[in-house]
Amino acid sequence: MDSAIGLSTMIAVGPDNFRSMLDGFHEMDVHFRTAPFERNLPVLMGLLALYNNNFLGAQSVAVLPYEQYLKRFPAYLQQLTMESNGKHMTLDGARVDYGTGPIYWGEPGTNGQHSFYQLIHQGTRLIPCDFGRVYTAAEPNRPASRHTSGQCICSGRGTRVWQNHAGSRGGRHTCLARAPPHLRG
Repeated sequence: MDSAIGLSTMIAVGPDNFRSMLDGFHEMDVHFRTAPFERNLPVLMGLLALYNNNFLGAQSVAVLPYEQYLKRFPAYLQQLTMESNGKHMTLDGARVDYGTGPIYWGEPGTNGQHSFYQLIHQGTRLIPCDFGRVYTAAEPNRPASRHTSGQCICSGRGTRVWQNHAGSRGGRHTCLARAPPHLRG
């Protein structure tokens, strides 16, 4: 994004918004280098992914944005994480004997396939889920159903008896009141 590949994004959002997004990238880089581990968001997310993958055996992560504008976000995360972490050799040429990264997949939760929600809710596989939503001032009365799936997956309780399961499926909710370019970075 911050190389020549980002030119199309800069044209689409404009140079000022693009610069603001790059400033957001820089702020997160500084946070990563300077924040203590217990408050370091990239470190905590990385450790959670490592724990889910290597200790709990969760081999995939569902990314379920509840925002149509984020419909390509799962594909972006696939490129970001799986290309870099999908190696089976160390830099020294030795084969690894541990999971190098989960499979990221998903689509917007607003129109996601009932079939994979059924597997996540009631199946036997542990599939951690990342839910994302951007709220705007134009949505003062958001429907309660926006996070029903996330609540059911994380707590194990649905609105109907047949939706109940063991819970603790592992889910992260990211909710932003707005998403200007700076926060997207």
